[in-house]
Amino acid sequence: MSTASLADLAADVDRVTKGAEIPLAFNVPATARMIGVSTRTVELLIASGQLASLHIGRCRRIRRVDLEDYLARQVAAEVELEHMHVELMPAEAMRLLRPHQKGA
Repeated sequence: MSTASLADLAADVDRVTKGAEIPLAFNVPATARMIGVSTRTVELLIASGQLASLHIGRCRRIRRVDLEDYLARQVAAEVELEHMHVELMPAEAMRLLRPHQKGA
């Protein structure tokens, strides 16, 4: 994801949430809906420690800041992978295009 698309995403979020009161924490189903995954995926993210959560009484809640942190880490990981792919691809292509050397 490029910096321009990150800025577009941030602008979209600002437009959608302008004037809206956003809760400080969400339950698992609400979190799943917001990021477009199943509740099981959210539960697995929590169990693996990738997404922080807390209990309030018997209810599990994901703080907004923890969800934003998780998403930021995911975006950063994708950007790094894209960067690595761009850097590694030419070298890999050159290796594949080189004639095989015998006796070396």
